[in-house]
Formats: sequence, structure tokens, C-alpha cells
Amino acid sequence: MQTTKLITIAGLISCACISVNAFDNSYEIDDEDSAVITAAADNSSTNTQHVINLIQYNVKASSGGWRNNSQDRVLSKQIAMLEQQIQATKNGVDFITLEEATDDSNHKKPSPLLSELLNGKGLGSWKTVSSLSSIDATQLSYNAAKWECLALVNNQETIPNFEPEWIKARAYNMAYCQLKNNKNFKILIVINHIPHLGAQERPFNEWKSDAFYADAAKLTKTPFSKLSQIKIIFAGDFNELGDAATTTYKNEYTSLFAPFVSKNHPMYLSENIQTCCFNSNWKYNFDHVVTNLAIVKPIETKIINPNNYPLITTTTIQNNEEHKAIIATITFSSN
Repeated sequence: MQTTKLITIAGLISCACISVNAFDNSYEIDDEDSAVITAAADNSSTNTQHVINLIQYNVKASSGGWRNNSQDRVLSKQIAMLEQQIQATKNGVDFITLEEATDDSNHKKPSPLLSELLNGKGLGSWKTVSSLSSIDATQLSYNAAKWECLALVNNQETIPNFEPEWIKARAYNMAYCQLKNNKNFKILIVINHIPHLGAQERPFNEWKSDAFYADAAKLTKTPFSKLSQIKIIFAGDFNELGDAATTTYKNEYTSLFAPFVSKNHPMYLSENIQTCCFNSNWKYNFDHVVTNLAIVKPIETKIINPNNYPLITTTTIQNNEEHKAIIATITFSSN
């Protein structure tokens, strides 16, 4: 099992933490509110510890995933893998984030919904929030036995009438959830398929970041200036942004998450773990989880069934951009 390096927004580097550059001034965060390096020592003896387990998986419809055909029943293999992980996970799985989750060749709807595939199999009660963005479809599923949804961007949990996106064909979605047994604990869960950085897609300054922040503020009923006070988990295919600690995209990483960061709530990025892609010999660290929760130990991240890939076998190797699924365990205090 791999664990995170504690990647926080700060101006120093230590052996435990790798910093990223200071905030963009446009966010108007002063020195008192800027993030500092925070060691994740287990000092939670006076605080209640909580655990959230989240599965992140780009199921890669564009390479033949999330569908069955006469030659390759990829969807069946993907669902079996998820079912096995749900059954094996201590304390249960809370959230599952899927990108490119559609069997519709015209990309007109996210289907089949994960909740429809899991419910009735003794795996708990699941609900799915979906979104569609040109050629992408995201599915954010939550364990309805443990969580309830307070607010959605698209106001429904079936086929969306709203298409949030960073740029064309790069979707995001979010749900504001609370624990059923502790209604004081609320968290914003965000699923992302982040655009590629570099020359491949629209430059970072053309992403619809302001609309994204507005959605977060609306769902949580929080002013933009107070977004750092909400609890949040980002999960998804981050593409090059996932290598924020070691690449040239530190500024983009810092700027994107700046509104959610404060002195008491730095952002923690999960460890680099090679999940992409089959045709690149799995050399890219694209799938990640990021949170501002007060973690008491590094995020534990592992690949699900690491020797089980590729699941997609009929797509030519050069066109098979299959990803590996990960499960992240976030242990944090109520402080």
C-alpha cells in the first residue's frame, strides 16, 4: 500500500513535505490565512477519528471500457472488480468516482449507472450523481446507507440537465453530503476529469474555474471568501496536474485549490501511483485524491487488483488508454 507525501501550499521544503508555490494574488489570501507545512502526526487523542474510503477509476469508455460486447465483456469485469473491493474494504466504501462512464457511443447519456449495477447484490444501498460533458460522462456514487445528499449541481440523481465542465469535453461534478449518524459532519465531494496541461488542450487561464467555485459556494451556501472553511475531497483523473509536486505545473495546482486552503486546512495530495495508461506502460501518475481534511496520517492509496490489467483486450495496444482503479483511505480527526 502506498501513502501520500504531505503536499501543502507553503514556501518551504522539508523531508516530509514538498511545497508548491505561493498563492496567486488574485485570491487575496494574506499571510495569516496562507497554508503552512503541517506534519500528519497522530495527535488525535482528544479528537474523534473518522475514515473515508473512496474508489477512483477512469473506466475509459473511449478505449472500449464500461460496455460489454460479444468479444470482450469489459463492463462485467470492471463491475466484478469493484464488487470485490467493496466487499473486502474494512469499514465499507463511502464514495466511488468514475470518469468516461458511458456505454453510449454517441455520448448522449451516462449509462449504465453504477448504482443500478450494485444495488440488489448485498453491497448496501447506492445512489449515483451523473454529469455529461460533450464526449465525457462522470458518475459520482455514494453509499446511501451511510450518507445523504444535501445538494447537487444538477438537482437530480439520474440523467443530468446540467453539464458542468472545465473546458469542452472535460467534466466535473459535485455533491454536498452529510453523515446520517452525524448530521454535523458535511463534506463536498468533487469528481473531476481535469484537462491536460501543456499544448494538448486549452491553457489553464481559460478553464472555467470561476464557475466551478460558484458551484461549490452555491451548493454549500458558503461565500467565496469562506470556501476554505468547508470540508472537501477532490477525486478523479487529474492528468498532468496530478504530478503537481514534481512537474512544472505547481502554479496551476496551487491556483486551482487556493480558495479551499487556509492555515488550518492545507490541501493534501495523494502519492504518485502509476495508473495510466496501458499503451504507455502505466508510467503516468494521473489518478489522485486531494483533501483539506485534518488528516492524522498520510492518505493510504493502492491499486485495486494490480495484476488484473488490462481488462480491455480487444482494443489495439496503441489505442488502449486503459487506467487502473485505486482505493484511497483518508483517516482524519474531527478537529
